[in-house]
Formats: sequence, C-alpha cells, structure tokens
Amino acid sequence: MAVVLFTSKTISYNRVWKTRETLFRAGVHTLPHNAKAHYNYANFLKDENRTEQAVYHYKKAVELYPPHSSSHNNLGTLLQNDQPGVAEYHFNEAIKHTPGHYRAMFNIAHIYRSRGEYEKACDILKTCLSLKPTYFDAKLLLADSLNELGRAAESIKLYQMLHKEHQDNYQVNHNFAAILQKQGYQKEAINIYSNLLTKDPKNENILNKLATVYKKAGNNEMAVTLYQRAILAHPKSSKAYQNLALLYYERREFQKSRDLYEKLMQISPNAEHKRNYAIVLFALREHREAIRLVDGNIQEQPSDMQSHHLLINFLVDTQEYQKGKVAIERALKISPGDQRVLLFKANILRNTKSYAEAIKIYRHLIHKNGRNMDALINLGTIYHIQVTCTLFIRLS
Repeated sequence: MAVVLFTSKTISYNRVWKTRETLFRAGVHTLPHNAKAHYNYANFLKDENRTEQAVYHYKKAVELYPPHSSSHNNLGTLLQNDQPGVAEYHFNEAIKHTPGHYRAMFNIAHIYRSRGEYEKACDILKTCLSLKPTYFDAKLLLADSLNELGRAAESIKLYQMLHKEHQDNYQVNHNFAAILQKQGYQKEAINIYSNLLTKDPKNENILNKLATVYKKAGNNEMAVTLYQRAILAHPKSSKAYQNLALLYYERREFQKSRDLYEKLMQISPNAEHKRNYAIVLFALREHREAIRLVDGNIQEQPSDMQSHHLLINFLVDTQEYQKGKVAIERALKISPGDQRVLLFKANILRNTKSYAEAIKIYRHLIHKNGRNMDALINLGTIYHIQVTCTLFIRLS
C-alpha cells in the first residue's frame, strides 16, 4: 500500500516537473492567492510571447500584493506600446515601492521621450544613472534625449564616452555618426560610417547614410558610387533608388533621375514615389504624363493632400486655370481650410484679374498666419496694380 501510494505521488510530481510551464502553472493552481506564484508564471508567459496571459497574471500579482515592484515594472513593459498611460502608472508604482528601481525609471523615461517630454526624460535618466552608472541603455537614451532638446554639445560629449567604452557597438556608432553629421561634423561622421561599412560592406542602411553625408559634404561622385553599391547589394529595396534619383534631379540630370524612377515604379509604386516621379517628368516637360500620374494618386487616395497640392501646382504652371479651379474645389472638399490650396485659389484669381475675390482670400490667409509671405507679397502686388491703374486713369 505504501509503495503504491508513494509511486503514484512520484508519477504525479513528475508531471508537474516535466516542463517550466507545468511547474509554474502548478504553483498558481496550488497557491492561487500567492502573488509570487502568479509573478513567476507571468514571467514564463512573457518569455513565450503570450502577452495577454502574462498581463493577466501580472495584474493578479499586483492585486494580491500591491507593493510587488517587479510585477508593476514588467506589467508596464507589456502595456507601454498600447496603453502608455497605464504603463506609466505601473512604472511609478514600482518606483514608489522600490525607490531605487532603476529599470522602472528607464522605462518611464522611454514613455516621456515618446511623448516629446525630453526634459523630464533627461531628469529621470540622470537619477537612474546615479543609481546604476554602468547602465548602457540609459546612457544611450540620455544622449539621444539631450540631442532632441537641442543640447548637442552635451549629447556629443556623452556619445564620445560611449564610443570609447563600446567601440564595436553598432547602435552607438550609428547614432553618434548621425548626430555628428547633423551638427556639421561631416568628416568625423564619414570616419565612423566608413568604419562600420568596413565591417559590413553590404549594409544597406550604412551605404545610404554614408552616401548622404558625402552628398552634404559636397562630394557627389562618392555619393553616387555608394548609392549604386546599395542598389547592387539590394536591388529590390527602394531607398537607394529614391536617394540617387533625388541626387540626379538636384544636379538637373533629369533623364538619369527618370530612368531610376522607372525602375522604382516596378519595385515600389507608392504615392510618394509617384509624386517624385511626376516632378521629374514635369521637369522634362512631359506635362500630360506628370499630371496623369498625380491625378491617379488622388483617384486611389482622395485624402492625399500632397498630391492635390502637386496637381494644382502643375496646372497653374501650365496656365490651365480652368482645370486648376476644378482641382482646387475638389481639394477644398477634402480639406476646406488647407492654406496651400487657398493660396493657389487666390493666385489663380489674381492671374485672371478677379482681384476682389483674391484680396478676400489673401486677407483670410494673413489673418490665420501673419507671416505668410506669399499671401503678403501677392496682396501687395494687387494693391500696387490697383494704385497704379487709379493714378493712370486720373492722369489720363
């Protein structure tokens, strides 16, 4: 009897200890009111990407034992993308119950940064680093947040330290080079990107970034070479095609730009690429095709205001004012207060000498934005014409 009893117990416990899941699930089943049991099971579920179940058990853990900081922190990390406000609450709870919880501080700094609250992010990251000076991710986030605040000198200084400590870290090198390039340190950015490219010669992102830096440094030939390398390495990726086509357009090599856009249309015929392709075609005086392409964008996506703007601009440039008026009214039905469309409307009215109506729109635009230079200049032009005409009539 004893042998049978203990054998059955052994078999039963063998089932429990069979896997991590069965072990943690048994803990919850045996101790349903134990916060630690729910926390352990939630950790397993999180590692298995079973997020919904993990959230349930973390919530159960903090319900059973509200001061459980680790449950609050882990629950916050699972909710921060979809429910940032709820995640922020749990991170604050983790810090409240464990004032030195540097991971919760880092996580809440991420939320602040995503909301554009860079000052608050910097403050809490500095506190975080005072508790954990070697926390790499916190240093990286602080450097980026300082840069977003416009404190480039502090950001660069911190990146110099990070670069010295982590010379082979891709993210440090990449971010540091991007900030250097933005601040005008082209030579230094080129050195870092070139070093990264030596280690990974076909890295599409680095090829494009390095080409862009060379372009801004005025070395267009090197930029072209790098964009071409990116296209050869990644023939089905649109980024290098777009960048090189734009470079050719800026150099007024419109035919080369067109050739690239024709290939791009086969790879990624999205609305942005079609708009840019249309601009190149318009520069080549293929006005009908450019207009057709942009109008097609609008037919597919009526709310695409950039295509509306471009189409109206094309029609105004070709002096097709009647078609321009139709395009303007269509755009205003989608976005009645769009200032660019209203400016186009006023310009057409001015060009067709409907001055009274044009003046009303220009005044409206200036009332909305007193620094609208186009509206101010065009309104001034109409007044000048009217005054000149009045004087001419009086003198005659």
